[in-house]
Amino acid sequence: MSTRWFRSLRTEGTALLLGFVVAVELAYAYAAISALRETTGQVANERLEDARSLAQRFDVLFALGRERLSAVAEQPGLALWLAAPAAKSFPRGAAIPQRETLHYLFFRSEVFSGVVAVVDRDGALLWSEPYDPERVAARLHVDYPPLREAMARRTRRISNQPLPWRPAPAAVLVQPIVDLGGEPVGAVLGEIALGASKLTEFLAEPRFGSQTVAALVDEKGGLLLGSPRAQAIFPARGSLPSEGGTATLTADSARWLVARAPLRDVPWSVLLAEDDREAFAPLRALEWRLVLIGLLLGATAIGFSLVVLGRLVKPLEVLTSAAGAVAQGDFERPVRADAPGELGALSLAFHRMRNDLRATVSGLRESEERYRRSIDSANDAIFAVDPVTLEILHANRKAAEVTGTADVAGHPFLDLHPTDHRARAREFLARVAAAGEGTLSDIDLCCHGGTRLPVSISASMIVHGAGRFVQLICRDLSERKRMERELVQAEKLSTVGVLAAGILHELNTPLAYVQANLESMGRVVRALPKGPATSALRMGLSDALEGARSASTIVRDLRIFARSRDEATETFDVNDAVRMALRMAQHELKYRATVMAELGEVPHVLGQATDLSQVFLNLLVNAAHAIPPGNVRQNRVHVVTEVVGDRAVARISDTGGGIPSEALPRIFEPFFTTKPEGVGTGLGLAISRDILRRIGGDIRVETKIGAGTTFIVELPLAAS
Repeated sequence: MSTRWFRSLRTEGTALLLGFVVAVELAYAYAAISALRETTGQVANERLEDARSLAQRFDVLFALGRERLSAVAEQPGLALWLAAPAAKSFPRGAAIPQRETLHYLFFRSEVFSGVVAVVDRDGALLWSEPYDPERVAARLHVDYPPLREAMARRTRRISNQPLPWRPAPAAVLVQPIVDLGGEPVGAVLGEIALGASKLTEFLAEPRFGSQTVAALVDEKGGLLLGSPRAQAIFPARGSLPSEGGTATLTADSARWLVARAPLRDVPWSVLLAEDDREAFAPLRALEWRLVLIGLLLGATAIGFSLVVLGRLVKPLEVLTSAAGAVAQGDFERPVRADAPGELGALSLAFHRMRNDLRATVSGLRESEERYRRSIDSANDAIFAVDPVTLEILHANRKAAEVTGTADVAGHPFLDLHPTDHRARAREFLARVAAAGEGTLSDIDLCCHGGTRLPVSISASMIVHGAGRFVQLICRDLSERKRMERELVQAEKLSTVGVLAAGILHELNTPLAYVQANLESMGRVVRALPKGPATSALRMGLSDALEGARSASTIVRDLRIFARSRDEATETFDVNDAVRMALRMAQHELKYRATVMAELGEVPHVLGQATDLSQVFLNLLVNAAHAIPPGNVRQNRVHVVTEVVGDRAVARISDTGGGIPSEALPRIFEPFFTTKPEGVGTGLGLAISRDILRRIGGDIRVETKIGAGTTFIVELPLAAS
């Protein structure tokens, strides 16, 4: 009972709503913290902007000092005089050129609160403002490292190292003076005393706040100039923020927000430190307001959650029960249609959705059943493969027949390929998994008995619900490959026929020469006196002439047989076509059987003599191939021509082994043959039937296993 109560919709709803309240509070807390952080960042940015503003005032002061010194360094008279040899013998205490101009530029200077001096290339003091007659007269040697560095690099320098005869803290600007060749011939030095009232006024700006401490530090964080409390607040260099940043540090028994802004052309920085309590005073009131708002928001969310929970629990319990019944296949559980507001609409929508779902489930089951039936009845092997593990999920009936395995599910698909094709199959499946589809024109599958079946594969990625699989349709290519081989062979035979026609044309003329010469020699020999030698010569010439005439006849028949055909029909003697075919097939027949020809009186027939000769030649060659060689006297090939009714009939019989009953229905199909591979193309009978039907004739076959085969050719007679 208690377990049921804990798992009830009311309890879970309460927990869910409380969780919602907590989530709202957390979201509000996150937003409040973000607001505080943003405000804190704004305060820090304001202090950083103040520090940058103060740094800009120092930048302006130093820039003005550099401009004044550059104006002196660019005085042509001073640079030319320092570069002249006479400057070396300049008498002590004598006035240098441009002295009045220098005095005018730097007398009571608002920039340089200390000394401004001019030195030559050796560092000897030539002039100063305020004027120091003793040091100038003594040509005091200014041993100042920043001066040596500026002269060596030919560039201006600024340093916090004081001049040798002025140990008070100061910022010293050094400007080299160069001649027309760019070589340094002297320098101008300007001192800005760090204790000057102008710089102190910068740091004591009242707009920064009464609790704000300002300071100027060097590149190492050393204090150069600061307000009275700066030494106590910035004792440790490591705790200072980076340039352009802010940080919080504890010093002088208080926490300080410190901003650091770098100067533009000097490796120094300005520090501004403000008391944490004064800097973040606006945040304290904001924090209290955010806390009060958060408490009010939490109380409101809890009250609203309790009200909503009471209104939703009962209808939701009914819907939950009905939904659980749907999962069990029960679509008839009643739901409340009178629930208030949106719950009533939800109940009606659930009822309609449940009815639609029932119809959809029924349709899906029927569709799945139709899909499985169509897959199993397909003539191609179809596999469903997991794209990750490459295991077969299911396969159709044809796949089981091809592989010889009743149930291939769970087996790796790559195992169905020969070892040398598995890498191609793996690469193909990876490509399909990435692209969603693909085709593989030629690859082998392992069949039962260890044979290899060439197939083409069409693959596509099928997505169903949350899962997916690769569907592979494997089409048998063995018949097509066989037909391709036969077509290639037929093309070769056609090419050989064309070549033979050309050779026969070329042989005809030499044979005519030979025959004419033999006839001429025969006439000469017949005029010779009789005797044994003359008789032998006559016999030899007679045999040679007979051979030449036979060769000429064969060449003529072959030329007639090989010449190109047209569609026009003609009348001809069927016996002439039979005789031509017999002469051409003599080589195939003479070692296998005795040929018997009974050619009757047959009127002329319609068609083309060359086409009909090809038909008879195909039948005679098939008859020869049906008889094994070596027993010529016992085997017969019998050719008979006669007239039966209004048709001319030719019968070609052999004493071979006959045609098997299972092959008999297919003997006229293109590329079907019972001969060994390489002996026949399977096109002869198909071409013969096509030729005969084209001229109105027909062909039939009678066969008996062990007794032989007879092909009967019927031809239409020409009109008398």
